[in-house]
Parts: sequence; structure tokens; C-alpha cells
Amino acid sequence: MPKYKHQFNFFFFKFAILLLILPLVNAFGQDPQSNKTLSPSPTAKSPISTPTPKPKISERPVSSSGEIISGYDGVLFGMVKDVFIKTEGAGWATATENVQLKVKDAVRTAMGKTKMKLRGRGELRLPPNSEMILVAMDERGEKVTIELKGGRIWNNITPGGGVVNYTVKTPDLVAGVRGTLFKVSLDEGPHSRLAVFDGSVYVTSAAGGAETIIPANQSITTDPSGRLTALKPVLPNEINEWTEWDAWALDIHQNISSQFSVGGEQIDAMAKTIADDQKRYEKIMNEANRTIIVNKEAERLERFKEAFLKFARDTGVFPSNEMNFTALMENPGLPGWKGPYIEEKTLPLLDRWGQSLRYTLKKSAQSGNTFGEIHSNGPDKTDQNDQVGSDDIRILISYYQLGLPQ
Repeated sequence: MPKYKHQFNFFFFKFAILLLILPLVNAFGQDPQSNKTLSPSPTAKSPISTPTPKPKISERPVSSSGEIISGYDGVLFGMVKDVFIKTEGAGWATATENVQLKVKDAVRTAMGKTKMKLRGRGELRLPPNSEMILVAMDERGEKVTIELKGGRIWNNITPGGGVVNYTVKTPDLVAGVRGTLFKVSLDEGPHSRLAVFDGSVYVTSAAGGAETIIPANQSITTDPSGRLTALKPVLPNEINEWTEWDAWALDIHQNISSQFSVGGEQIDAMAKTIADDQKRYEKIMNEANRTIIVNKEAERLERFKEAFLKFARDTGVFPSNEMNFTALMENPGLPGWKGPYIEEKTLPLLDRWGQSLRYTLKKSAQSGNTFGEIHSNGPDKTDQNDQVGSDDIRILISYYQLGLPQ
């Protein structure tokens, strides 16, 4: 771990040098050689239309270090490329770093992206091609409503940090939370999608139906009728957009080296070094995220193991291969059955990588003891048959410890 620490510090130190230059380009929005206002690329394709760049918003104060000024509800910071703000009763204007926000403000990104802090310590991140409105916030900053008009929005709401009732709305979905990390999107399919990475989020459909709790590492979408679909695991690398948000080496390269002639070679060289460091950083983060996800899946399989053991204790029968996971959901006709033993209601049960989980009843050739096994092929989605380096997840169920007839 110490060797990684130096790599991170080295990377962010060089990164900060270029970030000192980049805000100057974004803040003035001009090409230093032509003195013309910069505009988004005409060839860029975006589901969110790019407003015609207008002068910087002038009636709002700008804080010196990203703090929220008294009397305001939030602040934009960490902006890259084109970000626009629309105040109540006014048109779109180019946003300035650390500009203050109020309820009813809309924020739109074109090819850019921005972070946002709200009263109550909530942090939002608006990726490229996205638009949101700060619909409502109470005086204490504890009840917040966000409307996502298009694209994606990341929400990191800290428990106990002040924001205790936080809601994100789309045309067909309402997601609420009291402290967690989650993403709501309108650009990953024809309808709304919610992905949860930490904690849990309650969600309801605009089409009606009961409130559904979405646990960590699960996602849900709405169907063509606007109703909620079945839960699915989040994608293995989906969290990267959040964890690697500050890794903007390529953006810096494109923004700086293309706009400065003096020192261009030095800037290119520095950007390349940062990009190389970023590759190493990404590798470390990907390995760490992969390990976290594998561990969480193993914890989930342990829950199924406890369910099978409870089934065996209640019925006095080892679940057969034919019974499989169905025996945990429906009574196979055995006295003593007290299920369902798991929350899942449909088969097949899938692991986090979209592969079917397998249950097998076995008997040891050496001891003659009966045991069960729950098996996931792991991130590579391939059964490695316990080869060295395999990422398969195998959970053993020690039925013989229950003292039942073998």
C-alpha cells in the first residue's frame, strides 16, 4: 500500500499544475490567439442540446474556495469544459467556477461536466450531456428534490450530514434516499434507470405500484408502460465514472495543448506523463473495485448458504439437486417447511456478472459426509474448475454438522 501512496501523490501533484491553467481557459471562454468565444464542437452528438453560449452569469456571487455563501442553496465547482446555468425567469448563461445556486436553478452540461455541493453536505456530479433542476429545498437543507431532465446524475448523500430526505425525479421514476451513493439516468435506454452502489434507495414508479427498496450493487429500470422491472446487478465497472471522476488527463490534454502554442511541447509531454500515471491508477482502482465486488458477491452467497441450512433444519431433508434454489422459495411438499427462506422470487438466480448460480448436493468420497455447494463463475464468467488463479466463488454448506442422517 505505501508504494501506491507515492504514485497517487505524484499523479495528483502534476495534475494540479495543469488544473491551474485549465480554469483560465474555461473561465474566459476565449481562444487566446483569435480572441473569439469558444463554442462546442459542431460535430459533437448530444441528446442534450447545447445552448448558445452567452455572457457569464453576473447577478450571482462566486465563492473563493467552493463554499456555499449564506443565502444560497448550492455551488458549482470542479467544472470542465462547457457548463451552463439557467436561473428562474432568465435564459441559459455560461456558468463560472464556484458560482452560487438557488432553488429553481437548472444546470446543463454539453461536452463538459461539473460537481455540485448542496446545503446539508450532499454532493452531486453531472456528467456530460446531462441536465437537472434544483426543484426544492427546505430552510435547513434537509429535504431536497432534484429533477433529472436528461442524461445522468450521481448523488452522494452522507448519512447524518444534514440531508435526510433526498429525492430525484424523472418522468417515470422517483428515487428517495436517506444516505447513500446512487446514480439515476435517462440516457442508458428508452426509460429511467436507477443504480445503487452503497446503502439503499427506495423507488416508486410514476405508473403506480408499491414502493421498492433497492439494495447496494443492484439496479432497476422502468418498462415501456412506466412500471418497475426486476432487479439486476450493477455493471462491474459502472462505479468507475464516480471513482475516476477526477482523472481528467485527456480532457486537460485536449483543452490546453490545442489552445496554447507557446510551451505546447512541454504541455504535451506533461499530459502524456499524467496519462501514463492515470493508466497505473486505473489499474489499481479496477483491481480494488473487482476485489470489493467479489467479496460482496461472496457475502450474498453466504446468505443463500444460511437459507439452505435453515431449510434442512426445518424439514430434516438435504435440498436435492432437483429441488435447487426453488426449495428456498416454494414448499416442495415437505412437513416443517417454514419458507420462503430468501427474498428472491424468480429463477434463475444470477450473480453480479449476469451468470446463473449453481447449487449442487455432494457427498465426500473420503468421509462420506453430505455437503452442498453454491458456485459462481466469478468476474470472468468461466468455470475454472479450481485452477490456480481462478476467480470462481464457491461456498460450501456443511449439512453433516446438523446431525441429520447421511
